[in-house]
Amino acid sequence: STKDALRAAQCVSELLLDTVNGGVQVCFTNEKLIEALIRALAVTVVRYLKQTNQCFATSYSMNSTLK
Repeated sequence: STKDALRAAQCVSELLLDTVNGGVQVCFTNEKLIEALIRALAVTVVRYLKQTNQCFATSYSMNSTLK
């Protein structure tokens, strides 16, 4: 009947919507994880940059002293 067809169509529509929303939720969660990893990587890069600059400064100082 028409009512059964409408109910079935509504059920399919809700299932499709749930599936799409689930995919969006996974994407959102992955995006937040990637953003956190990027922030952590940026902190690590800055730390290594400071250490590298300190090494260069120490090396330059030692070379100047030895001349």
